[in-house]
Amino acid sequence: GFHDRQQTGNLMSRATADVEAIRWYMSMGLIRGVSLIIMIIGVSTLLLTTHWRLGLISLIFIPPVIWRAIVMASILRRVWTQVQEETGHMTTVLQENLSGQRVVKAFNAEGYEQEKFRFRAERVAGYSYQASIQQASNSAMLTVFYIIATALVLWAGGREVIAGNINVGELSEFVFLLGLLAAPIRMVAWVVNSFARAIGAGERIFAVLDAHSPVHDKAGAVVLPRVKGHVRFEGVSFSYDTVTPVVNEVSLEVQPTQVIALLGVPGSGKSTLMHLLPRFYDVTRGRILIDGHDVREVPLESLRANIGIVQQEVF
Repeated sequence: GFHDRQQTGNLMSRATADVEAIRWYMSMGLIRGVSLIIMIIGVSTLLLTTHWRLGLISLIFIPPVIWRAIVMASILRRVWTQVQEETGHMTTVLQENLSGQRVVKAFNAEGYEQEKFRFRAERVAGYSYQASIQQASNSAMLTVFYIIATALVLWAGGREVIAGNINVGELSEFVFLLGLLAAPIRMVAWVVNSFARAIGAGERIFAVLDAHSPVHDKAGAVVLPRVKGHVRFEGVSFSYDTVTPVVNEVSLEVQPTQVIALLGVPGSGKSTLMHLLPRFYDVTRGRILIDGHDVREVPLESLRANIGIVQQEVF
């Protein structure tokens, strides 16, 4: 039932592109982020112990950096979520075209399908471009904060040198320590970008991992032993959407070794009845028994181990 509602290409995108986004953050962004925090704390401590007044002046850019990081994480999260969703749509179009090449060529629909793919690809490119612009502007803004702080330190430090409170060497030492923060501050923009992308990817992945299946083993289900093959449908009804019945009050009995054929027009519910036997879906009303065991009262693994299925399409 879950896969009936999902597009294969979208699931493929979540299993590849979204997982890669999280892997990239865990292997690069998270490690870089921890090292940045350690570097900033260490250098800030040295600045404050070297000259506390200049240290306070030099660190006035830290609050704007934190504010900017929070704002950009929120913006980039939305943009990257759009990128990942559009990537899923694009992958769906690609997967459907590759799977249905005979249909596309039979109806001479190459141009139409190319336009569908181009539309999705351009949307992915557009949102990705927006993410790049946001990251670049964020990096530039953080650099501006750092330059302003450096200018203030040079101005205040120059006044301290003139007043004789510190010498030129001590000011040079202080500026050198401040320079150690230049690369980490620029790297903050990259870490925020990878974090925002991983958050959007994680939401899409956990939407799959946390999906609830209506077909599951009941508590205390008894393992179905090797069966003889006595199958009985008792007043079985089923609907895919809980509104329109596909099969309605169907009853039949099949003895072991007996061979039967279900005949009917396309869409009359023949395949659906067979899908109910191994519990690809659960019946809406009624019950199905195998050797007297209700199929809903036994574990799925032991149930399907007793059933052999030859599908309509060879796979």
